[in-house]
Amino acid sequence: MRADRFVPGRTYRRSELHDQFGGNRQKGISAPARADFALLFTGRGTEFGYPDHAIDPDTFEYSGEGLVGDMEMTFGNKAIVERSPNLHLFETIGGGIVRYVGLFQYDSHRLITTRDTKNVLRSAILFTLKRVIED
Repeated sequence: MRADRFVPGRTYRRSELHDQFGGNRQKGISAPARADFALLFTGRGTEFGYPDHAIDPDTFEYSGEGLVGDMEMTFGNKAIVERSPNLHLFETIGGGIVRYVGLFQYDSHRLITTRDTKNVLRSAILFTLKRVIED
């Protein structure tokens, strides 16, 4: 399986994606060390204060990573900017299964105020991603 061969709407086992490509198995932003792309996972974030959502079919707002304190433009958050336009977005279905939403690129980001997992107000990064329209 190659990252450029993901099929929109198709389901994948998340563990198999990590077996194939590497990257962090626990975080929503997985940036495999020997790759020029990032795997972004959404669908369970609201329980952790991540307000991910589609604005329209081609625009998605995606929360940065970090459970406690202010989010910073480091690690996975930095990878979203640096590995754009190779951002593969997956929706978590459950039971280790994810559905491929599509290939996206970084458009912009803004800071929002939200609560962290300790219920403390903090500054969080909210990315705007745009779908890459492939020819």
